[in-house]
Amino acid sequence: MWRGDLAPGAACQCSRSSGTLEKLRRNISIALTARFLAASISVMARLQPTLPRGETTLAAVGVYIYMRWPLIPVSLGVLAALGCQPAPQVIVNPNATQSGLTVSGTATVRVKPTLVVLRLGANFTDGSIKTAKSKTETTIKAIAAAVSREKIAPEDVQTTSFRLNQTYLDNGRRMAWNCQSSLEIRVKDIESAPQVLEAALAAGANQVQSVEYTVEELQEVRAKARDEACQVAQAKADQYGRNFGVKVGKPISISETTPGGWYYGSNTMAQRMSADMPAASAGDSERILSSGSVEVQLTVNVNYSLN
Repeated sequence: MWRGDLAPGAACQCSRSSGTLEKLRRNISIALTARFLAASISVMARLQPTLPRGETTLAAVGVYIYMRWPLIPVSLGVLAALGCQPAPQVIVNPNATQSGLTVSGTATVRVKPTLVVLRLGANFTDGSIKTAKSKTETTIKAIAAAVSREKIAPEDVQTTSFRLNQTYLDNGRRMAWNCQSSLEIRVKDIESAPQVLEAALAAGANQVQSVEYTVEELQEVRAKARDEACQVAQAKADQYGRNFGVKVGKPISISETTPGGWYYGSNTMAQRMSADMPAASAGDSERILSSGSVEVQLTVNVNYSLN
């Protein structure tokens, strides 16, 4: 917000009006004071013989003057009212602060994925805790061996969760045990992702939490989006400065926002499978997976000072 000063013509007019008003107050004051003194002397001379000594008060003089010359008190009231009117002035608050100019710049960068992350596992329920646990562990080992044959390195296969819970079947009439275990498999060869998924399903995986296409060097992609967002914000600030005739100064504050927090930068497809569903075939996995592109979006908010 900018506050302009009064126009020169308006300032001169206020100054002339203030001078005229001050001169009028001074002339009225001199005239009324002289007349009030003369009337007071005359009244006191007339009232002195009739009032007890020492009781000739200013109040009595005021009453008599009001009865003889009622315009004098009225004029004094007018003078007082004129004296109460403040002269026009411009108030400048030295503590006032300007909010400056706040703009935002958003950039979206799309790149080809360089990494596929498969999150899948095994889920078995049995009346025997030992059986439920054994089936789950055996299947997880079979999955790890199957993806290894698809040239997935051991360090790219990681167990992310293992749960063993008591549950009830047949509307609570029969107690059983449920065992779940999940793996995260990192596939760096994008084209082989469908074959890796097929091998995991064929080995007994009956749960697929998600298939995520992302970028290994995601920080570099984010940095590129950040540079573009900063350029957009700066261009907006320069445009506002030209249109409104102001000079944009240095940034006062800078903030960054990303959709979805720091979990952006991926193209995720999730598929839920229950334990009793049949495994998907190779054709199914190829139809499900499609790399597409990874989208990274970032917004920069900048508050500039104005000079």
